[in-house]
Amino acid sequence: MNLLAIDTVSRTVSVTADGPRGRCTVSFASKIQHAETLLSLMNAALDQAGFAAGETGLVLCAEGPGSFTGLRIAFAAAKGVQLASDCPLVPVPTLTCYAEQFRAWKGSLLSVLDAKKKRFYVQLFSNGAPAGEVRDCSAEEAVESLDPALPLIITGPDAGLFAASLGTVLNTGQFTVIPCGTDGISRTMVEIALRERTDYTGNRDDYSAPIYVRKSDAETAR
Repeated sequence: MNLLAIDTVSRTVSVTADGPRGRCTVSFASKIQHAETLLSLMNAALDQAGFAAGETGLVLCAEGPGSFTGLRIAFAAAKGVQLASDCPLVPVPTLTCYAEQFRAWKGSLLSVLDAKKKRFYVQLFSNGAPAGEVRDCSAEEAVESLDPALPLIITGPDAGLFAASLGTVLNTGQFTVIPCGTDGISRTMVEIALRERTDYTGNRDDYSAPIYVRKSDAETAR
């Protein structure tokens, strides 16, 4: 089955295509609008993987949380591929992707993403599986209910910023900070989908929009 995964949550646009010629990931980090680079990256990945957008068997995109604009761009592109190929469109949770590299870790992990305004999107994982809901909170609030005596890995593209926000609290627990890159998140989506085939390859007609967790600034200002 031909797979296409799209991630535009962060500054890095990442696209992975898995097809007859193998698996290809292309990414580009830039301050310009994601919409200006996404199409060319999709075409490059599809060409190297050996199939056309209309031959996609499953399209994946970041479910969120993340940048409001980034999530909308990825969803719109994925929806276009879905309509062209009549394939399922399936979301993959952003924080799950960041935690994926530590799936074998037998302990607690906090996956984090900068939510701006001194807040973070966070989710706790235990033994490789989600152990709580996605939260929008400060760094201190994210760790205040955790047992400081137990080892905790903090990961995500903004793990360093999260750790800095903890200040002296960072020294009160057994925290290990391991930031992750974002250039290969679309590849991670494909790996998750292939492993969790039952959950990620069924038709998801009910998936109509990303999960934002919080309201946008425009909505809040109304």
